[in-house]
Amino acid sequence: MKHIGNVRPAVWNKAEVLTLAQAALKIPSFSGEEERAARFFVEAMKQAGIDARLQPVPESSLLGPSFNALGFVKGRGGGKSLMYNGHLDHNPVQDGWTKDPFGGITEDDWLYGFCPHEGCECLLHCSRECRAQSWDLTSRGHHHCACVR
Repeated sequence: MKHIGNVRPAVWNKAEVLTLAQAALKIPSFSGEEERAARFFVEAMKQAGIDARLQPVPESSLLGPSFNALGFVKGRGGGKSLMYNGHLDHNPVQDGWTKDPFGGITEDDWLYGFCPHEGCECLLHCSRECRAQSWDLTSRGHHHCACVR
């Protein structure tokens, strides 16, 4: 695998990503009701050593107030920043599920669940990897992880 500067290839820990995804899938996050999921991702980012915070989202004509989960890994500066972005909310669950849509069930290497977070689990893992590598990337910019409404 080709290295970029002094950056080592990312190490994907399948078990960690799966555990995070299973826990996240157990949190219903309907549009306008994303606060629990946002708090979950902020706490997960903090546990990974990422500077994270809740960002209040004001009420709109369609939805009540809510929160976004934002993470930040500071670079050395002098370069472009990188932002990963995923959504926390989802529409109501439809009929026809053969497994609990909020169960986070694994079977035969498949993870079943109503996936509202559009990859926020993977985004968080990428952010953690950047932090683990000190994200200096020879004077590159900052790294952001946003799980938003």
